[in-house]
Amino acid sequence: MTISRVESVLNVSGYAFVDLSDAAPLRERLHASATALRLRGTVILANEGINVALAGEPAAKPTCPPS
Repeated sequence: MTISRVESVLNVSGYAFVDLSDAAPLRERLHASATALRLRGTVILANEGINVALAGEPAAKPTCPPS
């Protein structure tokens, strides 16, 4: 195991109660975006909404569309 020193980490968390009756396409899009931004964490998609807890380099600031 290699441990690297990190100067700073951006943590993002949140939830939204929204209808996600067809979450599969959203899952693929979120996974691709998180991978590209080198984010780590958890995204839970359920029929009734989404719960997010992600961390990464501050330069990776993910943008979210307005609700």
